[in-house]
Amino acid sequence: MSTDLVPAVVHVLEQHGPIALRDLAALVGEAPHEVRRQLAAFNEVDLPDLQLDPLFVVEPAGGSPDEGPEPAPADDDVVRFWSTMRGQDLGLTHTDAATLGPLLAAADQLRSLEPDNLDLAAAVDTLRATLMRATAGRAAYRSRLAAVLQRAAQQRRAVRIAYASAWTPRVGERVIHPYRVVSTSRGYEVDAGPLDEQRRPRTFLLSGISQLRVLDEHFTVPEGAAAAMERNRELTPVSGVARHRRMWAVRHWAERVDQGPADAEDVTFTAWVLPPVAERVAVMCLVAGAGTDLDDAALDAAVRQRARALLEHHGLG
Repeated sequence: MSTDLVPAVVHVLEQHGPIALRDLAALVGEAPHEVRRQLAAFNEVDLPDLQLDPLFVVEPAGGSPDEGPEPAPADDDVVRFWSTMRGQDLGLTHTDAATLGPLLAAADQLRSLEPDNLDLAAAVDTLRATLMRATAGRAAYRSRLAAVLQRAAQQRRAVRIAYASAWTPRVGERVIHPYRVVSTSRGYEVDAGPLDEQRRPRTFLLSGISQLRVLDEHFTVPEGAAAAMERNRELTPVSGVARHRRMWAVRHWAERVDQGPADAEDVTFTAWVLPPVAERVAVMCLVAGAGTDLDDAALDAAVRQRARALLEHHGLG
């Protein structure tokens, strides 16, 4: 019996925590009854010599009753892990790409020095396949999230999200009016209302959305919103200098980069970035690290102020 959805479900639960079955189904792109069936099938897998609790629980939103008959299955039932240990229930520890990437590079170098080590070669191949699957799974998850938002935009339905801002150290819930979903070099983003006091839309990175629920509330796109979205994506040139080995961070946070004169260690650049400029460049400079300096003194000061706020919030200042 197929349990193909289980990796996607694990990823959603790791990101969101307990979630309504209907919302989970929307995020993994399947009908609620099929998600329920696959989770039940996975829980019933027989592993010889191992006594394991089920990994998943699907229960009524208010919890299972102490007495009386079990309620009928419903799409608003909540899906959660059996325990707070999550992966440890299976003897697993979560390792992200930031750890796996350098480990793979080191293992690959060692493999080149030991071409006859077949065990090492097999381990490197397994590690590479694991990293590629993890990357593909995350991309597929965000693609499904983008599809849900795109459908909400087409139907003009408001969406409640829990969002971790990339520019300020806070996480909060808000109701947005998705106008359009855009694919960028950093992944998917959604341009959304309501417009602020200056009649500007907000842009939300899908990587910052940890919870999403499409509401029954409908909205209308205000006059001038299309032009405002275009203005909100106008590029601003930011010039500076960075280490050669750190230019990847500049390229990641810019829409395009023009390189100038360089020496053995440093390279000058002009990065064309989207609003909010100071916030975006602050993250870019934090990631790029020491040796990254901007030509505009006022912007450099604003960037350093925002960078200090982020570091202090995370206890790194």
